[in-house]
Amino acid sequence: MEEHIYWKLFLSYAAVLALSIVIMFFVKISLISFTLILVMITAYSTWLSSFFISNIDRLSDAIFEISKGNYRPVIAKTSSEFRRIEEAINDLQERLIGTIGELSASQGKLKAILSSMAEGVMAVDAGGNVILLNRAAGEMLGLIESEVTGRNFVEMIRHPDITSSIRAAFSGGSQEKEIGVSLPQERKLLVHAVPVSGGGVVTVMNDITRLKKLESIRTEFTANVSHELKTPLTSIKASAETLIAGAVNDKENNIDFLNKIMKNSERLSALIDDILQLSSLDEGRTPKDVKPVDAAAIIDRALDTISAKIKQKKIKISVDIGDGPVEVICSEDHLYRVFLNLLDNAVKYNKEGGSVTITGRPYNGQIEFEVADTGIGIDAEHLPRIFERFYTTDKARSRELGGTGLGLSIVKHIVELYGGKAAVSSRINEGSTFTFTLNKA
Repeated sequence: MEEHIYWKLFLSYAAVLALSIVIMFFVKISLISFTLILVMITAYSTWLSSFFISNIDRLSDAIFEISKGNYRPVIAKTSSEFRRIEEAINDLQERLIGTIGELSASQGKLKAILSSMAEGVMAVDAGGNVILLNRAAGEMLGLIESEVTGRNFVEMIRHPDITSSIRAAFSGGSQEKEIGVSLPQERKLLVHAVPVSGGGVVTVMNDITRLKKLESIRTEFTANVSHELKTPLTSIKASAETLIAGAVNDKENNIDFLNKIMKNSERLSALIDDILQLSSLDEGRTPKDVKPVDAAAIIDRALDTISAKIKQKKIKISVDIGDGPVEVICSEDHLYRVFLNLLDNAVKYNKEGGSVTITGRPYNGQIEFEVADTGIGIDAEHLPRIFERFYTTDKARSRELGGTGLGLSIVKHIVELYGGKAAVSSRINEGSTFTFTLNKA
């Protein structure tokens, strides 16, 4: 294109020079000839300069706008060689728009993926400035991406163990360790800091708080199970050894030893049943036989099971769940287990001649059931932990009455499995009220 322009300039000046010679030949006065030549050359030079300057300025402005991200087509105003520049700029703009669109789409997908990740991800550049922080990492560390982006990680992260892991990754290879954080809340994090090529570090954080809690619960549960199983087994073994040693022939005491064996065998069986029930509930799988269940029929079945205890303590039972069938979405066996555990406790820990009231009322699309007794009650300090496994307010009394310490935990697990909630309120020597909700059929 440059050669075309040079030829045009050369031909233009040659034409002006030829015209000047013609004028000088035909016009006899030299001053007039010189003036005409000067005017023509000046006029042509002015026009030519204006032509180039205006087109160069126009194309320069267009390129400057592109650099600022303002994309608009360059309108063709000439058929000269500048037309090729105009076409090239327009083509460049189209390619840039397409490339930027693809990059934006890729960046949007990346942000969507990072935002939906349960793992926290934070990236810092070679200078230690935060260039990326996803939602999960922000929640774990109590940070907001817009506030930390572009700032040094040492200034923003208030957890020394995490900053030391990132520093170590800058200095050497990958770093992985468990770190406890207290802000914005107590968490246990597995932090993996990895250096990346070109400088910088990517840190991936996994929240293992629940996992660690489950491990702690499992360890505690195993210890409690071992202890609870050992107690009746020790009693059974001692009674059996005493009988073998000769007490079997002691007509006055041998029945007592056999009764002890029977009582502890029953407690052992109940404990194993409860452990198996909890193990099944921990899997979180809803049984296949979930269907609308008539609560009244289940209550009658549970009361019939403990009828002997009710008669022995002369407990007055009152059931008020409204007129007509009250159906909830649940497994029959699970609902029976809930009512049996609550009613059994209401009778066992009641006063002789006391009362137990069972009520059921609609509540926010669910049915809210209450099992209230007039028993010994529960001290306020025990209420927050009453649904924990093996937690009892009086272990000796619980064992004496045949309790396993797992009944209320089973109640809570079953109710929550079906989307309900369990709660308790109580006053010492006035009684306790256990409440739970299940979805209405």
